[in-house]
Amino acid sequence: MRITKTQLRSIIREEISKLSEDDDWMQKAFAKKKGSLHRDLGVPEDEDISVSKMADALRDGGEIEQKARAAVNANPEKYGSIKHVGVDKKPKKSSKKKKK
Repeated sequence: MRITKTQLRSIIREEISKLSEDDDWMQKAFAKKKGSLHRDLGVPEDEDISVSKMADALRDGGEIEQKARAAVNANPEKYGSIKHVGVDKKPKKSSKKKKK
C-alpha cells in the first residue's frame, strides 16, 4: 500500500493532536479529589505540606501513601530528598545454591 504525501501529513497531524491531548493527564489525575491529601494529613489547603508530614504519609501505606507518592513524584524539587522513604527494598536472591 502506498501513502501519498497528503495522507502522510494528515496522519502526522492526527498523531500530534493525540499527543497534545495527553499532556494534561497529571492535572486530570490530581483534580479528582482536590485537597484530599491535605485533609488526610490534617493540613489546611492554603498551606504547604511539610517534608516531615509527607515522609510520614509515605510510611503509612494504603491510599494515603499512594496520594503522597504521586505528590512527591509531581514535586521533585520540594520532596526529592524523601523520594525513597517507605520503599522497602527486596533482598537480592543469591544465584548460588546452598550445598547440603
